[in-house]
Amino acid sequence: NARTARYLGLATPTDTLESFLFAARSRDTNVLFRVLTPASVAMMAGVIENQGGDAALNELGWIPGFRIDTLTEKPDGTAEVGLRFDPRPGSDPQSLKLERINGEWRLSLL
Repeated sequence: NARTARYLGLATPTDTLESFLFAARSRDTNVLFRVLTPASVAMMAGVIENQGGDAALNELGWIPGFRIDTLTEKPDGTAEVGLRFDPRPGSDPQSLKLERINGEWRLSLL
C-alpha cells in the first residue's frame, strides 16, 4: 500500500520494491535514485530533465501499491518479480527485474 510504504533499504528484493514505492509516494528523488540501477538512474535523470521533476514524479505517483505474485532470485545476481501494481484482484500483472550491485538490490526500469 503506497500510503504505508516505508524506506526499508535494499537488502532484499522486497525491501527494494517497498523503498521504491516510498520514493514514488513521497516524491523523493534521492531515495528514487538510490533504489534504481545506474542505467535506470541515467534514464530517469533524462526524463526529469526533459519533463521537469514534477511531471516525471507525477507519472510514478499513480502507483497505489503492489502485490507480489512471484519472485525468482537467479544465480547471476538478478531477480525477476511478477507483481501487480494495483493490488486489487483482476489487475494486470507486470514483470520487473532487479540487480544485485555491491550487495544491494536495485530496481531496473529498463
